[in-house]
Amino acid sequence: MPVNGVQYDFEAIELRVARKIYEGTKELAYKVSREVGKVMGMSRKRIGTTIGTEDSEASFTMSRKDGAQFLVDLSAESAGKGYGYTEFDVIANYANDGDPVQTDVISRCTVIDVDQSHSAGPDGLEMKFTLDVRGDISINGVRMIESTSRV
Repeated sequence: MPVNGVQYDFEAIELRVARKIYEGTKELAYKVSREVGKVMGMSRKRIGTTIGTEDSEASFTMSRKDGAQFLVDLSAESAGKGYGYTEFDVIANYANDGDPVQTDVISRCTVIDVDQSHSAGPDGLEMKFTLDVRGDISINGVRMIESTSRV
């Protein structure tokens, strides 16, 4: 419930990537979806669906300074394999004054793409990271499909 009608904005987010807060994070995007199979019978109408499979994707954008440090931090945990092999979680806490904290967790991520495109002008340099999400995305503690669910 918003306090005095105030909704969450980007400043209401505390973002932790691999257990560290990077102040230069300016964008976070994530999506969880489920692909179901259509079960057809002898009629033209579908008679049901399969439980399906879950797929998740995520990305974030950081300042060049924080992005470079993030890669150094991941590399330090990789046992010499490179930053692309290090799994980490992304934790986003959403809160306004007076509201309970809502926490989303993107678990077991690895970096699969680092995008940099710099040009002249007043804007700071940025790095965009695309993630392979190997775990779940929980939105305020709930998941689309629980790991142990059977129908």
